[in-house]
Amino acid sequence: MVIGLQSIISDVDFSSKMASIRKSLEKEYNEYVKNVSSVEMAASLETCSFICTLMHSISPQSVLNLGSGFSSYAIRKTATQTMTNNVVCVDDNIDWLEKTREYVRGKQLPTDGLMSWSDFVMSNNWEKFDLVFHDIGNMDTRAVILPLIPRILNHRNGIAILDDTHKEQYQKIIDKTFNNSPWEVLNLKEFTLDSLGRYGYGLSSKIES
Repeated sequence: MVIGLQSIISDVDFSSKMASIRKSLEKEYNEYVKNVSSVEMAASLETCSFICTLMHSISPQSVLNLGSGFSSYAIRKTATQTMTNNVVCVDDNIDWLEKTREYVRGKQLPTDGLMSWSDFVMSNNWEKFDLVFHDIGNMDTRAVILPLIPRILNHRNGIAILDDTHKEQYQKIIDKTFNNSPWEVLNLKEFTLDSLGRYGYGLSSKIES
């Protein structure tokens, strides 16, 4: 049975669970944007909290983190709680990827599965991930990679979270890419809106069994 993203976030307990997870991440997030990155550059606390709450809801076997940073820490920390077997983190910036590796290692979390975008493409081993967070590179890079997301998502229950969808041009690209497709686009502004006005979209399968 397909459980869509809309059904998951409509659960009466989802928001309260997310609030609790947000609180558990807040201290580390504040330290991260102060000492490692910045509020403007890092994925928002709201989005990271949403992704972690979603992981607790669906217990994904595999997660692909496109773009590295605080989200990499949050996802890997949550993976230890949800019995997620495979977490892959991909970035097109090698220097930043290594900084993420150092940060994650400093938090005593696994650093396996961190790789460059070119290595990920060359590996030609794109399994069907249960959850994908698409936040890699600049907006041009993100738009180019966007049509590939369905290729790496589990077609039955896979969910992708697309970051920075507050940008009108990116919204148009998303609409054009997934219009009349077997994928449902869901506005997650209610859950992921941050103080900078950023928010995300969700992508999940319309296929029914």
